[in-house]
Order: sequence, then C-alpha cells, then structure tokens
Amino acid sequence: MRPNLPVACMHCDDAPCVKAAKDGAVYKRDDGIVLIDPQKAKGRHEIIRSCPYEVIWWNEEKDVPQKCTLCAHLLDEGWDRPRCVQACPIGALRIIHGDDPEIKQMVISENLESLHPQYRTLPRVYYKNLFRFTRCFAAGSMAYKKDGTIDCAEGAEVVLYQNAEKVAQISTDHFGDFQFDNLDEDSGQYMIEVAYKGAKKNIKVELGKSINIGTIVLE
Repeated sequence: MRPNLPVACMHCDDAPCVKAAKDGAVYKRDDGIVLIDPQKAKGRHEIIRSCPYEVIWWNEEKDVPQKCTLCAHLLDEGWDRPRCVQACPIGALRIIHGDDPEIKQMVISENLESLHPQYRTLPRVYYKNLFRFTRCFAAGSMAYKKDGTIDCAEGAEVVLYQNAEKVAQISTDHFGDFQFDNLDEDSGQYMIEVAYKGAKKNIKVELGKSINIGTIVLE
C-alpha cells in the first residue's frame, strides 16, 4: 500500500490561478508566495477550477476560494518558517530562502523533484524520494530453515534481473526484508535471485503495479 502523498499549494512561478484571476484576485509576491485576495476573489469559483493540483477549496461561509498561504502573515511578522515546518515532529518539511541558482543547485544535488512537471507551472515545492509515490517497487522477505527452525535471513544477497541484465542488488535488513524501488509500472517480467549461507533460489515476478512476493524460505 502506498502512503498518502501530501499536496499543498505549489506557489508556482507560472501559476494558472493567477492567470485565471486576471485582475489581481490572485497574485504572486516578490518573495514567491502566491496569495488570494479575499475581497477581489469573492464569488470567483473559476479560481478553484484553474488549479491543476486541486489544492484550492471553497469557503462556503465566506464565499471565497482559499488555499495554503505559506503562513505569509507569520513570515511578515518575522518568523523564519511557516507553522507546518515548525510543528512537524520528524523534520519532513523545510523552507529554503535563497536565490534561483542556489535553489537549482540544491534540487540537483539532493535529487529533488516537482510534482506533475507536465503541468508546466514551474512549482516552487519540491519532493525528495517522490518515486516512492509515483513509481513501483518489488518487495519480499527472506527466511532460513535449519534443523526445523525458521529464522529471518539478515544480510542475504538479493539481485534483481530483467532480460538477463542486473538491475539492482541489495542485502536484506535485520528482519530479512528487501525492497527494490523506482521501477516502471507495467514493466514486465523480472527475475529475483536470493542467496544465503550457500543456498540459492530464483523467483520470477511479473510487475504490473507494486508487488510484495511474500516470504522466501531457503534451506
């Protein structure tokens, strides 16, 4: 099962919502934050429909479209980060203040990706390990049977092949688990070769979507 992918306003450089508003009902500040003017945007449902990421919602009570503001009011008061970044207990979020060359270098060096680049909105939100949400995996567990006892096979060698070519090689973790990430959906047949304490086994898998082949027991 894939985890849920968090999606908020992308604060795009070429924001469709800004284009749809036309009269400044949605605007981009000099610091890159895209905001909705609640007075000018009142009753403007087309602003919601303009966002390809579907992150603008309708406030029925106030009759206006709303979205993430990146806590612009707090930043204007001197905060160095929005509330979500401050509150995240595991540090999964961060905000970077920098010029374009610096940000571009960070994107390259950390292998960051934008969501749905085909939209061509030039988003300012980047994800790390986005492939965990957008691509497939092949996973499983290894166990070893000896003298009637079955135990986890920690450190077993697992090799993934396609068309007789090695795609990747990993070792199982403390629980005997392994996972090959970043695979193409509907990419066809693979061979998984497992080896532990001199025992070997090959398993053929057909990859449509992500798959867990269960526990492989060697003797």
